Amino acid sequence: MTAQGGRLYIVQNQRLHRVSPTDGTWEVLGDPTWGGTGGVVAQDGHLYIVQNQRLHRVNPTDGAWAVLGDPTWRGSEGITALKDHLYIMQNQHLHRVSPADGAWVVL
Repeated sequence: MTAQGGRLYIVQNQRLHRVSPTDGTWEVLGDPTWGGTGGVVAQDGHLYIVQNQRLHRVNPTDGAWAVLGDPTWRGSEGITALKDHLYIMQNQHLHRVSPADGAWVVL
């Protein structure tokens, strides 16, 4: 679960939901493609989801998505955002990841 633009975003039952924090009303975004999600974070107007070894940049308006970089995220344990980077914990290593193209370095 993450927050962006005054809304909550939750992946549940393979679906991405946009939820009102005021009254709990929700809507499904896009197709049910999010089984196996390892984490979701919001940054700079986008959502980033780690799922099935891939990092996805997701449009929070309609759920459209694109894969960033190579499918290298097997065993990821968490994702967060700080300033202008994403950070993914995987196999006991912390990776700093570019949200523009998925390029990463181990810290």
